[in-house]
Order: sequence, then C-alpha cells, then structure tokens
Amino acid sequence: MIRLSKKLLFQSLILILSILLVFMLSSLAAGGIVAARAVATADSQVLPSVGPIDPDYDQLAADASVTGMVEMPDGSVPPFAVSVALYNGEGQGERTQIDPASGEFKLELPHGRYDVIVHPHHDSYAGPHLEPLHLRPGAVVNLGAITLLARSATISGTVTDNYGEGVAGLPVTAWQRGRPQLLSTRTDPDGRYKLRVPGGTWHVQPAPGPDMPYFYLGEGKTVRVAPGQVVEDIDFKVLKADAVIAGFLVTEGGQPIDEVTGWAKAVNIDNPDIHGGGPIRKGAFRLQVTRGDYLVSVELPPDSPYLAPEPVKTSVKSGETVTLEIPLQKKDAAISGQLVDPRQNHRPVTGVEGVVSAWSGDRWAITRIMPQTGTYRLGVTSGVWHLNYRLNDREYVKLGGGQNIPLESGQVVKVDLPVTRKDAAITGRVLAPDGNPLPGAVVIAQGLSGEIHDLRLRTRSDEAGNFRLRLPHGRYRVGATNGEPGWINPVENVYAVRPERVTDGIVLRFREPNATIGGKLTVLNTDAEGEVLVWAWTERGGFTKGRFPVVQSDTGGQANGAYRLGVISGTTWHVGAVFETDNELWLGRGLVDVKSNIATLNLELSGPYPKPPPVVVTFDASEAQWLTLADGTKLFIPAGAMPVEGMVTLRIVPIATLPHQRHAQIVRYGYAMFATDESGRPIEEHFNLPVLIRFRYDELHLTDSVFRLKPAYFSTTTNEWTFPEYYVVHPDRNLVTMAIDHFTDFALVESLAPEEVFIPMLMR
Repeated sequence: MIRLSKKLLFQSLILILSILLVFMLSSLAAGGIVAARAVATADSQVLPSVGPIDPDYDQLAADASVTGMVEMPDGSVPPFAVSVALYNGEGQGERTQIDPASGEFKLELPHGRYDVIVHPHHDSYAGPHLEPLHLRPGAVVNLGAITLLARSATISGTVTDNYGEGVAGLPVTAWQRGRPQLLSTRTDPDGRYKLRVPGGTWHVQPAPGPDMPYFYLGEGKTVRVAPGQVVEDIDFKVLKADAVIAGFLVTEGGQPIDEVTGWAKAVNIDNPDIHGGGPIRKGAFRLQVTRGDYLVSVELPPDSPYLAPEPVKTSVKSGETVTLEIPLQKKDAAISGQLVDPRQNHRPVTGVEGVVSAWSGDRWAITRIMPQTGTYRLGVTSGVWHLNYRLNDREYVKLGGGQNIPLESGQVVKVDLPVTRKDAAITGRVLAPDGNPLPGAVVIAQGLSGEIHDLRLRTRSDEAGNFRLRLPHGRYRVGATNGEPGWINPVENVYAVRPERVTDGIVLRFREPNATIGGKLTVLNTDAEGEVLVWAWTERGGFTKGRFPVVQSDTGGQANGAYRLGVISGTTWHVGAVFETDNELWLGRGLVDVKSNIATLNLELSGPYPKPPPVVVTFDASEAQWLTLADGTKLFIPAGAMPVEGMVTLRIVPIATLPHQRHAQIVRYGYAMFATDESGRPIEEHFNLPVLIRFRYDELHLTDSVFRLKPAYFSTTTNEWTFPEYYVVHPDRNLVTMAIDHFTDFALVESLAPEEVFIPMLMR
C-alpha cells in the first residue's frame, strides 16, 4: 500500500521558498531537478504548503477503514492489476491494489469525505463511477463488489491538418463530465483512430502535446454510444505549426547571456488560442508556431539577477524562422524589511520561517525570510511592485495582505511585515442534531475587524466532539461544517476573545431541516436537457444544495423541472441555480423569507452565457508546461511537478455547476482540473512542486469591489470554498494569481463582508 497523506508543512527543496518559485524550476530539465533534490537535504530552506496552514488540523492519524472487492463483468477475479484510491478535495488520501487472488482490497485513512476511484490496468476495461464516501472517526465501510465496465463500444474517426493530411501519433482523448478518469489512444500513420469506451456519453477531442507541431482550436465533440455500438466519422482538424520563432537573451548592451534559464512563449495577436511555449536553455529558445503576428515574452527564475522585459512583437511567415534578441534588465533596486508585531509596539519577531515575493507586470522576484533575524531583502528594478509574504509557523500568523511599493533605480525601500502571536484560544463542543457528540467536524474561526480581518483558522473536533483552536485575540465569527448530508450547519456566532485567555463553552450544534424551499425551474433559450444545480445559504452559516433534472417543454425552446431543498425556518435564504452545456451556461437567483414549513420560490435561469471549451494536452512530466485557455486563464506547470514519470494528460474543463456560498460568490464559472498518467490512472496525489494559476477577470462581471475578489478551491473536507493563504490580486492588470499543490475545482469568487455583530454577541 502506498501512503499518500497530506505533505508535511516543510519540503526540503533548495530555493523552493514560495509557491511562485515554479518559474525558476520550470526551466530545468529533469536531471537538473533530481540534482537539486539530491543536494537539498542538509541546508535546504523549507516551503509551506500552498493551502491554508494549520499544522494541528492537517496532521491526522488513520482512524477509518474501507474494504471491498473488484470483479469482472462475469463475476470472476480480474486477471490483471486494479488500483483503488480514495482522495479528498485537499489532495489527501491513499491508494492500493487489489489482492490478485481474491480481488479484495483494504484502505486505512483519516476520517473525512473522499472520492472513490477504481482504475483497471488494462485497455479493455474501465472503472465504474462510485458515489463519494463520508467517513467518521472509527468508521468501517464495506463497498461490496465493484464490477468493472467492458470497453465494448468504439468511437472512430480521422485527424487531419489544415492541408488535409492525416496526422500520425496524435493523442485523442475521451472523458465523461465531472469524472476524473480519461481514456485515450493515438492516431495511426494515416491519422485514423479507434477509441474503445464503455457505453455512455463521452466528450472526445485531440490532445496534441507542446512538443508536437499542431494546435487544436476546436471545442471537442459530445458522442453518445451504446454498449457494443460503433460510432464512426468523429473527425477533427488541427492547425499545423510551420514556422519557428527563435530567441537569444542579451544584456541591455547587447552581450549574450548564456547562463540564464527560464520559459519563453509566443501568443498570436489575432488569435490568442494559437500560442507556443518552451524552455530557455543556456540563454536560447525555439518555439514552433503558425504564420502570423506574435507577442513573445520570457519568464525568468525569481532569484535571477535579471528581470524580463515587456513582450516583444514579431511576425513570421510559413516556412520561416525568425530570430530575436531579448534584452534583460539588471536588478538595481531592493525592498527590505523585518517581521514585526504591531500588537507589541512593532517589536521585531525572529525564529519564524517564510517567504517574500513581488510582482511587477510579468516580472517576478522572491526571497526567503531569515529566521535568525526575521529580516529579508528582495532585489528588484525600478517600477511599482506588488509585495506579499507567507509564513509557516505554529506560533505566529500573518496580518494583512499585499502592498504596492514604488521604486526608482538604485533605491532601497524598507517595508516591515506585520505578524502576531496566537495568544488566546477558543474551546467547545460540536454536537449532532440529536445532541450527541460529533467527532470529525471542522470548526472555523474568521476574524472580523482590525488587524485580524479575514484571518481564517480551523481545527477538528475529537472523538468526544470537543475542540480547541489557538488564535490571536480579537473578534471572531465561529461556526462548523462537515456534517452528514442533509444537515444544516450550526448557527454562527461572534465571540470576543481576550489576550492570554481561553474562551470556552462554545456549543456548535448541527440542525435537521424543519422546512422546505421549492418551486419550478425554467431554463430559457435552450434545446438542451440535463441537471440544474440549486443552492441556498443564509447569513449565519446555513447552506444546502441539490441537483434536479430539467427536460424540454412541449413547445421547445426551454427546459422545465422542479426542485425542493430542506432548510431551516425563521430565516432568509439566498437561493441560486445554474445549468450548463459544454460551451454555455444559464443562471438564476432569488431570495425567500422562510416563515413556515413550506416556502415557494420559482427560479428562472437566464442565458445562455458563453463558456470557453476545455483544454487538453499530453506532455512529458519532466518538461515544464504553460497552458492558456480561451478566456485568458493560464496554468504554469514546472518540470517535475507531477508526482509521476512519463507522459501526463491534463484536462482543464470550465465548469459552471459549482455552488455559491455566503463567503464565496463565483464569478461566472470555475475550472475542474484533472490529470492522468500514461496508463490513464487519475493523478490525485500532491504535486512535487507547486503549480501556478493566473486568472483574468472582467470588472463588468463583478457585483462588488475588486477588493472582495479572491481565488478559491472547493474543499470536500469542509464542504465549502477555501481561500489559499497566498495569492495576489492585481487590479491594474485584471489578474489574480494563486498556486496549487493538487488538482480539484477552482474559481474566482467575490467574498462578501463578514457580519460584524450578531445578537446575542457572546463574551466569555
């Protein structure tokens, strides 16, 4: 059995000092990465996890078990290897293989919510879709017999280029919406392919790798196929890259710089979907593109003595190679400072590990905080720099967010970084609706005002339902989540926590619904059918959701259905609904004051609104990748980041059917991200290195100030949208950047202002 629990808070990689250091590592070949790991054990500087840091929360022992048996369609034991994995939305979990003699398996893991993935290592079978599991402490769950699915149906077609020639060796992939497993094949010498799948509805599209001279600009095709059926003529066209942009890095004086590594990219000005990227090695790069006008830019390691210039415009013809000189700017300014505690008269703080980074345009710089002195120094150039920092410590927490720092050439600006100590605690008990203790619940405290505004800390209830959470003194909104399906979260209350004191006696009790909200669902302007996601939330922690079918009306042109959600009476509920197809979405909202046990609210979903197509790419895990979606969202994967070797297929699927919550209103849609290894097994483990996501937003899509905008990922552990501790919002460029250490659902959200006062406000 392979243990794949949450990574420790520190990773021993030299100079992997921050999430955004991926730009440096992306430029290294696989051998360079291995060498860096080999020498990093003695004096390496540690890197925090990219998610919220809470050491006591993350380090859990295995206290639940899951057993079962995998069988063939005829009931026999599979004569080949089958892996079974359980993973949650945080990238935590375990994986094992079945017993070859009996087909049985057993997994022991911490309590929580998990997706179940069955992967047969055979190209004639696929694993079935299984419902997620919610494991309480001490749970013993038997999944029974799990029957593999025969890939008895066939989808076939031809892939040709823009000259009508068949494309050989190009990957063609198929997947089902919302499911991590991927099936794939490659075209033959004439560009033909045959893809075997189980019966069902599949999304099919080519997935050319970055090293292949082709671009796929289509949206893919939806194919419905019955078991044993053959569906032919599912054809695709790709665009052939028949030109080259080469480049060399030079100083501002024109001297070659051959010691610099990094990443280069070229984006077509008329059609940004056409873009090429590749590593910079020994100061040079070579990019395969089509004819046209391009913006060429480079990314450099944050610790480089140089900074990249603004993108360079160039043009290239078919069959032509264009060579560019890219002048780099020497770092000649700096930002320096000290960790200080504003609650202790700005007393310097030492013994705390962390990182400081800054971004100006497309240029990055990064350095570590020296624990011995609590100081840092960050080399930059002139300009306005967005400064942010991150801690990895049990005693201290960061206060505040990023700052804009203007610098002139040769200037050193002093910027101290505020932190404070966890000098207080809250304790209490979490109860089920029947009043019994509830182990494994997640208790969350959110700072409400002053220096701790928006600080979020969390812990879990123990086997007796008790919890203890250390935090800085101040006013906090306290609640809990991770109850059973159908329960409503406890009422959230505000507590004033005093310095060097313990606020005790807090009781958080989950609730059974005592009322319903229901009504008609109408999806306008569509000939599609499917499921509508409906959610509802309250100002004090209540949240529920459900999926409900809609079908075409008799007259056509709209889809109709009905919904019903269990809620709590005596409060106002914010209700929303979303419906989507592969490339469009519909949205509806409402507000209802539930005064009795039945409330009616009909929801009309307007649309359609556009949604970009998925991006699918196959690449070598040892090579860095830069991927761009049609809406401008970008993903940067450093070389060696994936926890596997060989070829990896990555899917980035825009998804609208994600729930909105009080603290997280989704901006348009989010992104479901999946990766599989060359055998088709989903990659659920934590990455070896952080991966960077850069979102682009339009202010017209915001309902509030840009200062409420945050990136988030949906945590199945807490059943809520979770904010990373370290991210950057750049209002001047309409960009938001975050780093991730596993694939799940991500989105840009608007975070509503927390309620300052509830009645009663509890003080202990």
